[in-house]
Amino acid sequence: MSSNTQREQARARIRKQKMTTNLIWGGIGVAVIAAIGFFVWQGVRPAAGESMMFAISNIAGIGQGFRDTNQWLAVLTNHAFPVTFYAGDALGSFNSWARIMTANLAGLGIVGLVFPYMETSCGKH
Repeated sequence: MSSNTQREQARARIRKQKMTTNLIWGGIGVAVIAAIGFFVWQGVRPAAGESMMFAISNIAGIGQGFRDTNQWLAVLTNHAFPVTFYAGDALGSFNSWARIMTANLAGLGIVGLVFPYMETSCGKH
């Protein structure tokens, strides 16, 4: 075999290896971007949902929306809880529990987004 033929075969082999590597890393890159988008969505969704409900409730006027009385929840639970659970936003009320849970879900989503980057940047020594 001539040296030109060997060089051409080597170049073809390298091109094939590069193409395979690009396909693999490209697929991993798409998966990483999808995972990042998923964690961002999981972090933003609870906070955005809480904000949207707050805005919709205020259409009736501040202090007069469905979030302030939670009459819908009282009907849904057949008034199973004390009146203080439904009205207002004092600690122990439905509104306080909803805010605590959405804040924790948002926190978990943000940690799920940031932690892999922190782990990578700190590395294991």
